[in-house]
Amino acid sequence: MSLYSAKNLTSFGNEFHFASLMETPSEQNRSETYGCFRLGPFKGTKSLTFANLLRRTLLSEIPGTGMIQATFQQPTHEFSILPGVQESVIDIILNLKQLILEGYCGAYTRGTISKKGPGVLTANELNLPYPIVASYPEQVIAHINTGFDFKMDFILKTGKGSTLPMLKKSLAPSSSILIQNDFNPIQKVNYTICEERLTEWIELEIWTNGSIKPYLALQTAVYTLLQEFQFLYPKTLELSNSPFQNIFNIQPLRKSSTKKIENMFLPIEMYKGLKCSKINDEETFEDFKDWDLFSKKFKIPTDSLKPFFPKN
Repeated sequence: MSLYSAKNLTSFGNEFHFASLMETPSEQNRSETYGCFRLGPFKGTKSLTFANLLRRTLLSEIPGTGMIQATFQQPTHEFSILPGVQESVIDIILNLKQLILEGYCGAYTRGTISKKGPGVLTANELNLPYPIVASYPEQVIAHINTGFDFKMDFILKTGKGSTLPMLKKSLAPSSSILIQNDFNPIQKVNYTICEERLTEWIELEIWTNGSIKPYLALQTAVYTLLQEFQFLYPKTLELSNSPFQNIFNIQPLRKSSTKKIENMFLPIEMYKGLKCSKINDEETFEDFKDWDLFSKKFKIPTDSLKPFFPKN
């Protein structure tokens, strides 16, 4: 299934609608972006299941980019003070963790920053590798005094959630500080289930830190779920090749303990057809041969029946 822009996405047939109701900067926090989307209609309780799945995916599977290491021009540690800089090293590290960066990098990527005082060192003066850019160039990193030339190297990484840097401190230069960063660009996700004419709709609200648009975050979440199920579904068909053996390869069920078709976990359309054809147990199911006629009579695609055919 191909994905379209979530601003006017219609999928799963003509009856399912996927639309953006609102997407604006957050009123409470300038560095946040807010988006509201309407999904539906759903029947029964499917809306709650789908909303929970989307929310958990958004909060855990959307990648972000951040700094994991900063190297200063002289040996230092977290609680030291750099001459010519008003902030301490720990204050600089906290400011670096709060930088909001757009774009992704593959492995560890290096960047630099240089500023001669006096002046205010901001995110706009970061020498970032393409295609990474600072979402808010005016974010302050440090204040440089007159006559001081501030230089720093850093390492960027794209990841998910909050992770510790993989590089050991003993292998890094003595002037390096390892940074534990939170890569998740999603600040908050909320949903409301709305009922309308015996159907249900989802109103999904997404707050991001500004490094990714809410509709792109939602598009990424849906694509991630599609990829997972795309690889999972063929595995379930493999389990159905031998319907009378369990997944632990135990001996097949004996004929003396014939199993009813109610316990064979068949698709509902196939179950109804078998019942109408007076096939009620495992033994008669194995002996049944007229699958083509069965498919035409009950309008069930033959491909959907193949995984359940008994082995010859």
